[in-house]
Amino acid sequence: MPRRIAWSVVAAAALAFLILGHLDLRVSGPFSILPVENADVRASVEGIIEKISVDEGDHVNGGDLIARLSDKDLLPTLRQTEAQIRETRAKLQMLVAGPQPKRSQWSRQRCPKARTSIGTRKTNWQD
Repeated sequence: MPRRIAWSVVAAAALAFLILGHLDLRVSGPFSILPVENADVRASVEGIIEKISVDEGDHVNGGDLIARLSDKDLLPTLRQTEAQIRETRAKLQMLVAGPQPKRSQWSRQRCPKARTSIGTRKTNWQD
């Protein structure tokens, strides 16, 4: 007899689950569906949006790509800045390397007295 009661209870529970599990959720009256969290998204720089990667209502995490800005306006400025950096590095390398042998030879030929007169010149404070 206890087995029969246990089976009856299990069958009643299964029948209740099948009936209630497939019922459509119907709300009578006005209602609103709200997001878990609402956030405004703003870019730190201005520009033209080239591509939007998500749709309204999609779940996003911090750091996810939402939209891509066009770089057409900034690309020429970037190229110019890169060229200035290359030029400045080249000048720095020239300064670090020192004068070239041809230039120092040219200097000695153009100003032969400069080297000798500096060593022999007396100044007022040495007198």
